[in-house]
Amino acid sequence: MNTEFVALPENATVADAMETLKAHEEILEKLNTLFLVDQEDHLKGSVPLARLFNAPGATPLKDLAVENQISVDVDEKQDRITETFDKYNLLALPVVDTNGRLAGAITADEVISLLRHR
Repeated sequence: MNTEFVALPENATVADAMETLKAHEEILEKLNTLFLVDQEDHLKGSVPLARLFNAPGATPLKDLAVENQISVDVDEKQDRITETFDKYNLLALPVVDTNGRLAGAITADEVISLLRHR
């Protein structure tokens, strides 16, 4: 599980996201999705980075979030995770704890690496 991910408040804007991305420049090469959380870090949505580029700065990120949020539990088995990536053609998959709080993310690169080393 990748601990290098960006989570923003669910009421953040595109401008907020751009400022945050500038502050986390060291992980930009691996990043393709932003995660939205509430005040208690419960996962509320995800926004592919590509959706930021044509949106005005005042646009709420929740307006750009994917409609059907898919996530996995921290205890999910590897086989189920790879099936989920394959079924939904994902680039990133948020990982939540038993309370629905964002604990991390799994990237497609990590799944590919896992499959190569089987």
